[in-house]
Amino acid sequence: MLPWSSVWLRRTVSSALIAGGLISARAEPAAPVIPDFDSVTWLPAAGSALANASAAADGIAVAPAGTDNRKGDSVTILVQTTEGKSRRQWAVVLSINDIKPDERTLRTPPFSLYLSNGSQVDFAASGYTGMLIHVFGPFTDGKDAAGARGTWSGSLVSPQFLGLGLDGTAALFSRVHDMAAANPDLRERSISFGVRSRPFPPGQIAPNRSLLEPLKITKEEERAYAGFMPAMTDFFRIASQTPGVRNILFEVLDLPWWSLVAHGGQITEVNFELVGPFESLAPADWGLPPEMRVYSLGLRLDLYGKPALHCRFALTAPRVPLLNSAGIVGLAVMRPDGKGPRLMIRVMAARPAAARE
Repeated sequence: MLPWSSVWLRRTVSSALIAGGLISARAEPAAPVIPDFDSVTWLPAAGSALANASAAADGIAVAPAGTDNRKGDSVTILVQTTEGKSRRQWAVVLSINDIKPDERTLRTPPFSLYLSNGSQVDFAASGYTGMLIHVFGPFTDGKDAAGARGTWSGSLVSPQFLGLGLDGTAALFSRVHDMAAANPDLRERSISFGVRSRPFPPGQIAPNRSLLEPLKITKEEERAYAGFMPAMTDFFRIASQTPGVRNILFEVLDLPWWSLVAHGGQITEVNFELVGPFESLAPADWGLPPEMRVYSLGLRLDLYGKPALHCRFALTAPRVPLLNSAGIVGLAVMRPDGKGPRLMIRVMAARPAAARE
């Protein structure tokens, strides 16, 4: 699991909800360039491999709200990298699976996160479940599946963390963005909203609380915002333990290797900067029923104080089986300098276990 230290929400005149440091009246830097979503379809060889494995390739089915996860809940994800005219694809199937008897006693420790308005959000201890990971690929344009492999692995994940989802944070940002667009006074303020694993100094809390008061952020929104961090961390835990996908991330990642070596090979200083645009997307464009809201949210990931990835997410409620991906249905990734391969991840199929019985 990647440790994290803080997330910041910032509202400025020029860039709408962009993260930054502490409250400041100084001029803001230019907003980072966030990649657009690429249109993706299965390469023929990838589709054939999924068919041969009897894995779902298209169509998303979701269980009723409140349904608990169970063994067999699955999502099929298309992972694609493009660089110039070159295109490679992997198919990744994430399925809820049994865990060993001794693993059933494991628990995440209880912990608290702290908001810059002085609020504290507590998270109880929770158990784990197994995530079975099946990766097919790589597949390339104009070639059959002869060189592709099917690789199995697995990971322990927290249903509590994945179930927090990321859509609540995106909904909060979208609401605040709309409020600021309609309120000239808010547009002229520089407002920061941070969350981290240790309390903020009292001298920061009072002015922050005053600036945030007009936004009327509810306790439910505070919890959703704090929950962004453990949900995001568990999602990246799955990605980092997925054969193939792990290598893709390191291809795309603009990692300061000298910092990694200096820290003994451990990534220990991670910050997420949440940026716009924060907007609603059409559920039908993501294969979802009309009652499921979908939001776009941008993110910049910093490692050791240096921007490493620029991302754009398509987020929805983590209803089973989309719990497997923390409600992420789309993710576009690029390096901050725009060089190197671009990564596009999209949920193409999802089946709750009940639909497989």
